[in-house]
Amino acid sequence: MCKYCDSLKEKSLVSYDNYKSMNISYGQYQGVNVRGNIYMKGNMLSIGCSGSYRSHSDCYYDAEGLDCDNENAHTSNNSYIQIQYCPFCGKKLDDHTYEIQKTNDDIKKLNNDLKHLEQDLRDHNIIVTYNWECNKRILHNIEVLPGRYGDREEIDYIEYNNDNPLTIKQIKDKYPKVCFNVRYGRTRNWWDKGIHADLEQLTLYTKINCKCYVCGKFHSYDYKLTDEIYFKLVELGYIEHNEEKYNELKKSQKEIFDNIIQIKKNIKELEHYLKTL
Repeated sequence: MCKYCDSLKEKSLVSYDNYKSMNISYGQYQGVNVRGNIYMKGNMLSIGCSGSYRSHSDCYYDAEGLDCDNENAHTSNNSYIQIQYCPFCGKKLDDHTYEIQKTNDDIKKLNNDLKHLEQDLRDHNIIVTYNWECNKRILHNIEVLPGRYGDREEIDYIEYNNDNPLTIKQIKDKYPKVCFNVRYGRTRNWWDKGIHADLEQLTLYTKINCKCYVCGKFHSYDYKLTDEIYFKLVELGYIEHNEEKYNELKKSQKEIFDNIIQIKKNIKELEHYLKTL
């Protein structure tokens, strides 16, 4: 019986660290410490590595009596390969450890891709910000500083109370100038792959909350529109229909939806394959 290929547990074959070759500072090892291990389980060889860093300051303060731990890096995921024969006894391996590991990792990656695609589909909507303004006027040749004359803007401020918010129509009736800023899909940068809260859906009866007030203009939070409300706002003259951007959005929505369907199908196939191993 081979203690390597017949073992049900993962076996460590060889390990490495550079501890004794590190620099010496204040009688302690200093610098980047790298550690690695090669493991064998069934028909899979894997290598796992980790590292930490100890600075000159860590060594100094530790020598002065303060406990300073190493700064550990995030442990990397193990890399692995499939083997067909035991490297120690030469026996052909009748085992599926590699296939199980790889399939589970593939499912995990697909589920992560699916999570972000579903976020993208949520973000690929018509998104609006509602703005409303007070009247402004320019007063000319008035004293702006002692002994200095010039132009000054004055605002006929009308208070907006978030504790008693208004609907779109009520804001339009109360304030002299209102407008929608329309975005056809939320822009997401490559570094912004977090999962965000879903936006509130705007209707004609939604109470609009003010996010900020700047120089006579109130800005609402972002809201998303259904196609039905979008065309209703177009009909009422609140916004203009941009056919080109709207059609691009619909095309993007379909592409994302199709990708979601395909990934879900791939996950089911892998889960079925996993049950056969």
